[in-house]
Amino acid sequence: MKYKLATLATVIGVVAMSGLVFSAKKDHRSYELEKAVRLQTLSSMALNNENYELACKAQQEVTNSLTSAGVIDVIEQADVVESQICSWAWTTSISASN
Repeated sequence: MKYKLATLATVIGVVAMSGLVFSAKKDHRSYELEKAVRLQTLSSMALNNENYELACKAQQEVTNSLTSAGVIDVIEQADVVESQICSWAWTTSISASN
């Protein structure tokens, strides 16, 4: 399941980059999209290393960057992925403390 999410998250990053629409805010959008792709890579690497807390934080920033860039068609999916990853982080945190 985590590998599916990592793959899906990477696809979100690629779709976000390909969906860039040139406008007066091109520089800001480009910056935010590049940031989202880098953070998505970090999130995927953290998932592969079972570091769910880092993956959660990185995915939250991905969602924020996509929102800031205004890439509406992938924000909802990024939010779903964020919720799943952060749920794992919370669950593993609770398990580790017991």
